[in-house]
Amino acid sequence: MALGIYFAQSGLDVEKYNECIKRLKKAGAAHPAGRSYHSCFGPPDKHMIFDVWTSQAAFDRFGKARHSCPFSSNWVPNPGRRA
Repeated sequence: MALGIYFAQSGLDVEKYNECIKRLKKAGAAHPAGRSYHSCFGPPDKHMIFDVWTSQAAFDRFGKARHSCPFSSNWVPNPGRRA
């Protein structure tokens, strides 16, 4: 079953989002397995992200892998709690 995940993290501006995408590309993770849709939207100072993943397991694999990439918590959106 597909899973939609919405990130509305404060402080995710256009510069941080672009840097995050740049780092994902450099790490070879710009198009992770299991992510079927990615959208970023909102005003330049408060970006929001909506992703569709094929399963919770696919999202969890990406979440674990991203921590081995050269990211700090400032750059990687925090999915927060499940609603």
